Amino acid sequence: QTNICQVADPTAPKKSCENQQMQGSSVEVPAQTKCALCQATNVDTQLRPCGHMFHKRCLKPSLQTPTGQPKCPIDHIPIQSALVAVPTDEVCAV
Repeated sequence: QTNICQVADPTAPKKSCENQQMQGSSVEVPAQTKCALCQATNVDTQLRPCGHMFHKRCLKPSLQTPTGQPKCPIDHIPIQSALVAVPTDEVCAV
């Protein structure tokens, strides 16, 4: 279980935080969430499995490695997937 709200379709009606589960390719995050690299808000990408949040523009140089599987620039864990992070003002506590 995670401490952020997750939704498959950002245009779908919002569910309560307690009922939302990981689905699709997007995740709702608090608007105040900061990029792990530049520390500015309004992130747009979450890496899996580590969960670090980034701006695409900040993460892109790390993904352009000439050899091997791309790794998270923070903890160097191989990236399995990335989700679109959708900033929201909704506050969730799970």
